[in-house]
Amino acid sequence: MNGIAYPFDLLQNEEKLHLFQNIKAKIYGQNDAQISLEPIPGSLFITNIRICWFNFPKKMEELSPQERQLVEAIQVKHGQKKELWQSLNLNGKSFMFIYPRLLSHGLQGNKLRCFIGELEAEEDVYIQQSKSTGLEDFLEQDNPVNIVDLERGKYQIEFDLQLLDKETQDEIFDLVTEYSINQQDSSDSEQIYINKLINQQLENKSKMIDEGINIQAKIYGRPSQIRKPLFKIIKRVHPDQQCKRLLLRPNGNIIINNVDQGEFVILRDSKLFVNCQNFISIPKDFEYSDWTVYEGGIDGFHFLPYGKGVFKNKADRFEGYFADGFASELCTLERTQNSSKIKCYYSWGQKHGKYEEENNNLIIEGFFENDLKQGLFTEKQKSTDKQERKYYKNGVKQIVDESNYNNQQRKLGTTTRYLFNHQDYSINNFTFKGLNYKEWLNQLIIDYYLQLVIDYYKDFLAESIYHLNTIECQDIFSSYITQKDQKPLILPKLLEINCLISDIKKLIFIMNVDRGHFLVLVCQNQQLFLLNSLNNDQDQIILQKVVKIIPTINKAQNHSEKLKIVEVTQQQNSFDCGIHAVYNTLLQYKYCDKNVNEIDYQTTKKMMENLRIHIKNVLINDYAHLLPQISDSKQNHRY
Repeated sequence: MNGIAYPFDLLQNEEKLHLFQNIKAKIYGQNDAQISLEPIPGSLFITNIRICWFNFPKKMEELSPQERQLVEAIQVKHGQKKELWQSLNLNGKSFMFIYPRLLSHGLQGNKLRCFIGELEAEEDVYIQQSKSTGLEDFLEQDNPVNIVDLERGKYQIEFDLQLLDKETQDEIFDLVTEYSINQQDSSDSEQIYINKLINQQLENKSKMIDEGINIQAKIYGRPSQIRKPLFKIIKRVHPDQQCKRLLLRPNGNIIINNVDQGEFVILRDSKLFVNCQNFISIPKDFEYSDWTVYEGGIDGFHFLPYGKGVFKNKADRFEGYFADGFASELCTLERTQNSSKIKCYYSWGQKHGKYEEENNNLIIEGFFENDLKQGLFTEKQKSTDKQERKYYKNGVKQIVDESNYNNQQRKLGTTTRYLFNHQDYSINNFTFKGLNYKEWLNQLIIDYYLQLVIDYYKDFLAESIYHLNTIECQDIFSSYITQKDQKPLILPKLLEINCLISDIKKLIFIMNVDRGHFLVLVCQNQQLFLLNSLNNDQDQIILQKVVKIIPTINKAQNHSEKLKIVEVTQQQNSFDCGIHAVYNTLLQYKYCDKNVNEIDYQTTKKMMENLRIHIKNVLINDYAHLLPQISDSKQNHRY
């Protein structure tokens, strides 16, 4: 074994072994947790079959001075030693993946980034697993010997090679490139590995059943299976010169663009390989396939098409202008299957304006409104010049009296398109624009995102926090809470809350005050706290109005002493109140057991900009974790 120590057995035909130490790792899971394995570096084990990362358990006294200093600094900042001990990976962890799962990898500076994609199996081959992704197993892992195989789901993994010299970094990149290409070009080693896994799992199952242990076998596939084609890109990136940069997005998309050093708002001349399902920027009429590529400008914040660009695959080609990630203005769609060419005006990715189509047999002209046929459509036969006239209203064909039909085109209004839905919330294009910088955040966006946060925490904080969103607060206090004649309505929900108030750790109100400003109130320990990013004379008025619905505080002697205004970061503009309100609400969930007035609310303008970007990325399903990691600190903690 050449003196190599690692906590797992070799696989069959795993004959080329390479071990590199002092490497940290981060995993970004699709729609799942982001895990940073710091400050303890681990070992990267590269073979001709797979890539593994592991480290062994350590006690505090075994840490190096630098590691111990980092642990203590984070513990002091957060004050949650038990939780931090686990997240800092002192218990030891390990994970692995095979090369057929490696969609792309690149060396950028000191970071080796790998994107791991789906390894699909035939429906009649595998036995259903109890967990949706390997990341859940990884979170629960307390022994590196039980190596977690990231055999399902999508991940971006970042190996930090900064403690290694440049020659060793290049060696690691070259090894991964060589073995992944060999696996891609030849199916023999993959077949051997799959056969080995099947036999190994069946043997383990038989052995464990003999011992009286009930398990579920994980069978990955068979040699004859047909896999969905996936883009695979290998790129070495030199950040100190002009070059092509490889970007691996959490939703699975892969982007290559020409850049110089520095950050750019618009990425010019880029190529985006669409690996995710239901990519929001694909126009409605473009037929999505496994080999869809976009070429053109890309928004450098949200990585959506921007400016002139082209979507294309083996069957269709869509060319036009994109704004906010959606097709806009005059666009052209060419389909090879029926040799058709369509010219139409688009707005927010759907047809909205004059329409022309030409194919082998027909020339069609008409008009669309909100992606629905509207008014007269003419179909002219190329061979005979015969013309047929059809009439539509909201996409439905109509029978009309042509002699009395007024074909005058009405003035086209702004298109409306619903983009996202969750429970009772629906977000349209007008609301969505509120996530752009310098725009005022709509309360639907705030309630939509925070409902996702509530759903995320409901399993372990369901009875600890009660949340009243902006709509519920308006129902209780009206839209103009500061007006003297406004009195709160005691709704059935409030009666329920007051019955449970003694068992609730925090009762959160997120409020749109007088339809012009967002702020947060929190009831905790018989006290009512106000968190306002733009403090003013109305703060006391709001506290006095809200306390009236909480009898346990309102009826207490000297209840005014129980009304507190918490010092929070003050916004420096007129449009970030919604972002600050979301941030201050997130901290209540993160520090559920902390007193409201003991939480650190300090933030920066840059952090608020990043949070705005993060919320938009959550809506377009391009994020590693629902909760943002936006801290200016280099320490590993979220928001």
